[in-house]
Amino acid sequence: MDLVGSSEVRPGVVVVRVTGELDMSTSPELTRHVEGIDLSPGVTLVLDLSAVPFVDSSGLSSLVAVRAATMDVDGRLGLVIGDRMMKLLRMTHLDGVFALYDTVDAAVDDLAGVC
Repeated sequence: MDLVGSSEVRPGVVVVRVTGELDMSTSPELTRHVEGIDLSPGVTLVLDLSAVPFVDSSGLSSLVAVRAATMDVDGRLGLVIGDRMMKLLRMTHLDGVFALYDTVDAAVDDLAGVC
């Protein structure tokens, strides 16, 4: 099963659309995909997780690892999530760690500084 549906480069932003469950068997795929992206200094990365129905602890660990890799290059990371994911991030106290958005456009506008 492919976890990463697609990647799209917008002006100043890389958008990665993730589909399927983010769990022990698929989370390494997300990590590999992000490692393959040019994380140049100041990169802005948006992970669209709105089509992800389930995330386990290894999936959360992958998201934290992606955040760390982005921060290592002074980049920014935004997550596009739905209600289920918001509940999970609140329960794990990660809702204050990530920049969270309802839509890809809102994330891109905010993180890329587009008015």
